[in-house]
Amino acid sequence: MNFAALDQYVYSLTQNIVDNVCLHDARVKAIIKETDQFEKDTDTASARETSGEIEKQSESGLSKGDRSHLSLEERISKVKLNPIPAGKKEYPEVSLKNELGIQAGRFGWCIVCRNTANLYCKDTKHPVCSKECQKRHYVEVTSLDGAPGENLPNYTQSDEAQLALNDAILVFKSIVKLSVEGENQ
Repeated sequence: MNFAALDQYVYSLTQNIVDNVCLHDARVKAIIKETDQFEKDTDTASARETSGEIEKQSESGLSKGDRSHLSLEERISKVKLNPIPAGKKEYPEVSLKNELGIQAGRFGWCIVCRNTANLYCKDTKHPVCSKECQKRHYVEVTSLDGAPGENLPNYTQSDEAQLALNDAILVFKSIVKLSVEGENQ
């Protein structure tokens, strides 16, 4: 199926939004699991300290003192929905695969080809896997103002496209509502 440039770009952006939500959820779950494990290790270490052993650092390399200043809620609130440009420096590493079975990269998956994205386009702040995909993405974005392709069918006039558009608007409104509610808590 061929899409007009605008339709393809909207599809890619929607897919990127879903990717960001999945990555955010996985990172929040990783922080919760890491915190639970740290508390369990701290309780075990405290028991050992009473018998004269030295406290060991957790697997993530942070000692009790390094973690004690941030609550779980504070750590979760620092995880942004769009990981660019922070990436893995500030977030826990997660093992997450996309619909093609490809492992998420530092910034998720490439907006152009869906491969592991360890780079991002500095102009659009979207994840890319290579300089070639970055150039292709930038050309797509800058060509959106041009005339639509003459040989491409217009899917935006069909009933199915109208239903998909209405669904996309509802999903977008829900994401915004959840995001705003999350910030107010």
